[in-house]
Amino acid sequence: MNLQETFEVGLKFHGHKCPAMPLGIRAGMAALKVLGVERSQDKELFVRAETGKGHAACCFLDGVMTATGCTYGKSNIEKLYYNKMAFTMIDVKGGVRYEFP
Repeated sequence: MNLQETFEVGLKFHGHKCPAMPLGIRAGMAALKVLGVERSQDKELFVRAETGKGHAACCFLDGVMTATGCTYGKSNIEKLYYNKMAFTMIDVKGGVRYEFP
């Protein structure tokens, strides 16, 4: 998906407009690009999110999930309550990771 398509999917998933969700999409897409991988279809990727419980942090994480395909339903995302707008994405097959920021 391109950025516009991903944003539209993210907006439907997230449910409202806000600045943090698109930032999560951009960060997730940057991680995919740096690692040279596609959006996760199953469990090819794993995300460790360092976000907290705050509203903007949750919105940011919805964007990351939309872009990367890492979701709680697939158990390939873990939330660490560090109250940062940060995450690490791991390419499980390739054994490499990307840390944002």
